[in-house]
Order: sequence, then C-alpha cells, then structure tokens
Amino acid sequence: MGRLSATRHSPTGPDHAGCTRAWSPRLFRGASISVAALVGVTACAGPVSIVEPDVDPATRQLCERMVDDLPRTVENTPRRDTTGTLSAAWGTPPITFTCGVAEPAAMATDTRCFEVNGVGWFAEEGEGGWLFTSIGREVRVQVG
Repeated sequence: MGRLSATRHSPTGPDHAGCTRAWSPRLFRGASISVAALVGVTACAGPVSIVEPDVDPATRQLCERMVDDLPRTVENTPRRDTTGTLSAAWGTPPITFTCGVAEPAAMATDTRCFEVNGVGWFAEEGEGGWLFTSIGREVRVQVG
C-alpha cells in the first residue's frame, strides 16, 4: 500500500502546497476497506452511467489517455464499460474513476486532506460511500 500522510489543504499555490498535518488515517483505512470490499463484489449489469464533466479539448485528450492507462482489473475484479470516455468502473456496485472533475464545493481553505504516493486527496462522504478527489494535479480525478 502507498505511503499515507495527513495534511490540511491550503490552496495557496498551484500545487496546493502548504498543507499541515491534521487528518486522521483511521478514516482512510476505513474507506480503503470499504472500497476493497466493494471492488471484491463481482457482477456485470451493463455499462455504468457516469455524468462526465464538460472539459476543454486538451483536458479531454489528457483524461482519455489516463483512462486508457488504468488497470483492466482491480482486486481481481474486471473493468466495466462506462457511458463515456473520461471514466472507468470496476465491480458491482461500481467503484468509479472520473477524470476532469471540478473542485468539490465542500473543499475550502482549511479542508482536511491526505497524501498517498505523492498525490494529494480530498475525501468527502457521497451517496453510498466516500468520494476521493485528487488535488494539486494538472487535472482532478475523482474515485468513489
């Protein structure tokens, strides 16, 4: 598993540097277990419907390459088709990946975030589970 560090989000620079330690890794461990459990369930129910963000052509090209490079399986669960080209999904219920998302409305100057393998992540509860949005990257991705 990747290196986890706890930080507080401070969007003062282009890479969101300046975070301070303030996040409990217990939330991440619980979310990781939940994600792994959901990915472990296998079934196919057709393409996963994902509302994709409206992005400029350069972002679309970058996101499509990123999606193409995603693994075909996660935790022995095959990748499923989605309704667009900026997303991917695995398992049932699906764990989804969407590229080119906007900054979440819940993210603020003092938002708690964490880092795994050098990538900053903002976590928030969504419908039926957690959503993780990358921060400090050229384009944001969301996993949930």
